[in-house]
Amino acid sequence: MVTDHSRLLVVEDNEDARNILKAILLQRGYDVLMAPDAKSGVAVGLCNEFDLLLCDIGLPDGDGNEVLKELRHEKDFPAIAFTALTTLGDIEKQMDAGFDLHVSKPFHIADLMDAITKLLIVKPTHANA
Repeated sequence: MVTDHSRLLVVEDNEDARNILKAILLQRGYDVLMAPDAKSGVAVGLCNEFDLLLCDIGLPDGDGNEVLKELRHEKDFPAIAFTALTTLGDIEKQMDAGFDLHVSKPFHIADLMDAITKLLIVKPTHANA
């Protein structure tokens, strides 16, 4: 487990899922920024420093691919698509958009933690588009 108090930006429209994710991540020592939709996800991301984006794809006011694109214009960070859109085509679209990893909903806590740890340890660099 990463214990350096990495800050995660979580963009998730489902309130129950947001609350569960926040509790899990805080319990594991992460600082957590939360946003309920694409617009606020971009706003929170642009106004705050964070180490990793965990973003739902299907959002009420847009999609996670656009959130990633807008934030990557300004910042360099690893990102996980966190979504129920799990067909091979969906996952390819997420990877083409620039996500580093995909975690399917419903999720297993161990899978989510493994993905986060992997990206925070490796810290890939991205070219700003």
